[in-house]
Amino acid sequence: MKNQSEEDHGATPRNTGTVAPGWEKNPNEVRDAVHSLLAIENHTGGIGQQVSVIAREFNNSANTSQQYKNQIKNRDTISRFFFGGDWQAATELANLAAQNQGRINEIESLMNSTSIDAETRSMMEEQLDLLQKNVDLDQQLSTLEKQDRGIFGWFR
Repeated sequence: MKNQSEEDHGATPRNTGTVAPGWEKNPNEVRDAVHSLLAIENHTGGIGQQVSVIAREFNNSANTSQQYKNQIKNRDTISRFFFGGDWQAATELANLAAQNQGRINEIESLMNSTSIDAETRSMMEEQLDLLQKNVDLDQQLSTLEKQDRGIFGWFR
């Protein structure tokens, strides 16, 4: 029995360093929320088509955001030590987060402009909450990455 791995016993892995918010966020949650919004296309009064277009834009943006998150996460230690965080990736991530915030606001505005049954409204609000949490994490990650100045960060 001593030869069984820690995972077999339900132990947590020992190498669990601190990870910045959003780095290990499950991108499938965003995709699931987007697909839920796409699925209600015919159940939202007259706004279904508009919500679908916005949800697709959000999905495309989420894919690009994940690339920037990976770029930030994978920045090598030496570059981070001397030059700080990946300023460009952080800026692009912040821009995408702002665009996604606008998309969330647009869907909320559409929801408020038409009558939707309570069940559909509740489901949409739940999905928008998930998307909002993702946007908040992206903004936090971007801010943290920009604050990581490194030794030569004063050149920026």
